[in-house]
Amino acid sequence: MSWVSYYTHLFFWNQIHKMAIISKYPSEQVEQMLQEVIAVLEKHQAPTDLALMVLGNAATHLINQNVAQSQRLALADKFSKALKSSLVR
Repeated sequence: MSWVSYYTHLFFWNQIHKMAIISKYPSEQVEQMLQEVIAVLEKHQAPTDLALMVLGNAATHLINQNVAQSQRLALADKFSKALKSSLVR
């Protein structure tokens, strides 16, 4: 397992398990999508900084395209807090 696969899996595994009670999406669906994203990063042999830049740009795009402007900053704050809380210390 590459570093991208390991750390991305660890982050989302933590998030899936923390939010499993309130998630409206089956964990199988989330896991399948995660594996596909990881496969793309591995295919391109993306170093850490590039992988994070791509994932960050994807998050920004999704928020800008699908969330009302009045709610974007609050959602970004929740997302960043979830990311920070999932980091291994």
